[in-house]
Amino acid sequence: MSSVNLVSKRYAKALFLAAVKFKSLDQVSASLSNLSRVFEDMPSEVQRVFLDPTVSKKDLSICVSSFLKGLPTIFNNFCNVLVNEGRLSLIKDINNHFQKLLMNSKGQAVADIWVAYSLSKNFYSDVEKVLSNTFNKKVSLNIHNDPLILGGIVIELDGFRLDASILGNLNQLSCHMKGAR
Repeated sequence: MSSVNLVSKRYAKALFLAAVKFKSLDQVSASLSNLSRVFEDMPSEVQRVFLDPTVSKKDLSICVSSFLKGLPTIFNNFCNVLVNEGRLSLIKDINNHFQKLLMNSKGQAVADIWVAYSLSKNFYSDVEKVLSNTFNKKVSLNIHNDPLILGGIVIELDGFRLDASILGNLNQLSCHMKGAR
């Protein structure tokens, strides 16, 4: 796991716990999703201004605060922390991790699935059922087509990874052969 991903997870968890404490989970979730979408939809020239380390943090904080009027105080404070720590670029990843925490708190999860080519809806439905029963939560799938895996399937859910792809098996075989000299 990359250090950036770890930092995003920590920020998301801190915001999640604070939102739970102040009973503003739904408002914070919506605010974070909206800000993430706004930031993602900005022209790249505007994004560069927000991420430019030479721009005064005070000016940037004032600018971001103007977007946040009427939103929960806890969310405003969180955004000011992101600005002051130079972490505004992580907003999309923080939102993704926050939404996973929210889903998990509601007994739901999203599994990332990689396949070499599209499979039948029945297959995906069966995978959802098996994962839901295994993890004791309602699981939905986020399907990625990746021809590089050659065949089979890779599943990631809640920190678990199952690699039943041809590429994964070939890599595993290669490691065994290198060790067998």
